[in-house]
Amino acid sequence: MSCVLSAVDLHAGRPELLTEAFLLLFRVSENTQAAQWFLELNGVAQAGRTLRAFPDHQLIATHACRCIWRTLEAHEPPAGVCVWGIVEAVCMVADAHPQDGALMGAVCSALQALSLRATFEDDDVEDATLVLLRAIKEHSGQSTLVQHAFLALANLTHMSKVACVRLLVAPGGGSGIVLMREVRRQYPKDPQLSHNMARVLAAMAKYDEVLGELMSVQVQEDLELSEADCASDEEKKMLVQQTLSKLR
Repeated sequence: MSCVLSAVDLHAGRPELLTEAFLLLFRVSENTQAAQWFLELNGVAQAGRTLRAFPDHQLIATHACRCIWRTLEAHEPPAGVCVWGIVEAVCMVADAHPQDGALMGAVCSALQALSLRATFEDDDVEDATLVLLRAIKEHSGQSTLVQHAFLALANLTHMSKVACVRLLVAPGGGSGIVLMREVRRQYPKDPQLSHNMARVLAAMAKYDEVLGELMSVQVQEDLELSEADCASDEEKKMLVQQTLSKLR
């Protein structure tokens, strides 16, 4: 791990080497100890620098985003390891390749992991929310992408009011909630999507200025569906019922 990251640092201007290096880092980081070494050696920051240097290089961006996802999803960054600025770098490559399904899948997974570990600035929250909405709109047929995006949106809306407000408008117009509903309907047998949408609505319902918009797009129906999906889970059921009570 140390040798590969050193090579990335020493040969930061060689895209062919970087492509192979981040692919190798992604594969090796499946090992728990290797993933921890990646974090301890500040590999996430190195991935962020590489994304900024090569935002137009699809393979580098895909492998680097996957490294960020695999290591941060399972492990807390060690004390002293900084992940500031990584969200901005990930959103930068998303803006460069919005139609590339493989890359956008990697972007959504990276943002999902970052939403668990990183401290987001308000601009990061807004940019990430927009990227995730665009991803599920353009690539709704990719189930793994959709799962990561919904989980990231649930985390972001609980993190910041900015995400709740940004979700009111979908990319290109319309409601972001309606967009999420339409995507969720493509996966009727996935209760986790339904639960994460309920988490999003619960976070949004905390804000009076958002309640009117939620009622205008009839989110009560979405919550009732979520309630049916989680009938055997009292904690999830209570979340849905509390949100419904705010909308009545």
